[in-house]
Amino acid sequence: MQSKSYIRWLLVAAVILSAFTMMINQTILSVAQPHLMNTFNISTSTVQWLSTGYSLVSGILIPVTAWLADRFNTKWLMLSFETIFLVGTVVAAVAGSFPVLLIARLIQAIGAGVLSGMSMTILFSVYGPEERSVPTTLMGLVFGLAPAIGPTLGGWLVDGWGWQSIFYVMIPVTVITLIMILIFMADVVPHRIVPLDWLSVILSMVGFGGILYGASNIGDHGWLAAISFWPMVLGVLIMVAFLFRQSRIANPILQIKVFAKGNFALASVISAIAQISMVAVEFILPIYLQNIRGLTALQSGLTLLPGAIVMFVMSPVAGYLLGKGRGKQIIILGVATMTLSTLALSFITVSTATWIIVALYALRNVGLALA
Repeated sequence: MQSKSYIRWLLVAAVILSAFTMMINQTILSVAQPHLMNTFNISTSTVQWLSTGYSLVSGILIPVTAWLADRFNTKWLMLSFETIFLVGTVVAAVAGSFPVLLIARLIQAIGAGVLSGMSMTILFSVYGPEERSVPTTLMGLVFGLAPAIGPTLGGWLVDGWGWQSIFYVMIPVTVITLIMILIFMADVVPHRIVPLDWLSVILSMVGFGGILYGASNIGDHGWLAAISFWPMVLGVLIMVAFLFRQSRIANPILQIKVFAKGNFALASVISAIAQISMVAVEFILPIYLQNIRGLTALQSGLTLLPGAIVMFVMSPVAGYLLGKGRGKQIIILGVATMTLSTLALSFITVSTATWIIVALYALRNVGLALA
């Protein structure tokens, strides 16, 4: 039975804290990557699996999240996957080798994949159509605040107490989130019983996995090496089969018919490009700043801080303008700003002044917030 007895602002606070925890879990680790490379004597392409594997597992679980939300109690679903995320965080904190740390990150990703997908579903369930800009603004604040805090906090922790401290700090925050979910969450998402197409799940896992595995080998082996080229080709072919199946079965895990609507398809492409761009630069810049420029982890995080603050400030502005019917204008401005600033960043060298990097990164984040 779906529960309607809840205090909305407390429920929303629990959802926002959970989403913030998931987001900062990605950004806080970025400045620790050079330290992890030295600690475990691994290459850049290896350490990136902490992000690539995390994204792979999370991405696979997002379509399954819709089925879970349809079928199970919202509160207990949130509790279960927040607990899984906590287990992964604890294992990461005590990891003594890179394989154990990677496994811990994948466990975190299981929790984060479902929780991230649930956040917007829950928010849109408790806010009516006339308040549609509120969930967008709230999540915009999360996507702005987490990058603002993550790299700087991560750098301070790494320099002072080692990379393990990043995960130790996450543990009490996750415990507080669990308690809030237990007390304030309610079963707010409407339910319907639909079967899960396991073949679709397998196809998406193998397809996404092949593409990401091949792409991760490009840095070490090049585009045309067999270990890069063929996994990507196989992954693409399997994803084509996956999409074909989604268009034919009665209960797809990914409803691709909505992409027939031009605005939705275009918005999805822009969102994907913005997310890829954000994650890629936040992976590359800390390595450049620490390994090439010789900055500490904290200095690296502080270099990224102005851009993150700009994103935090601009996200609610974008949400406000969206509510005023200015979506098309802010997206065009955002994409143009993001494109030009990213192009400028591609020309930085070893001798480029730090303030120029800070300014370009900040300008780029203005575009990201708007897009």
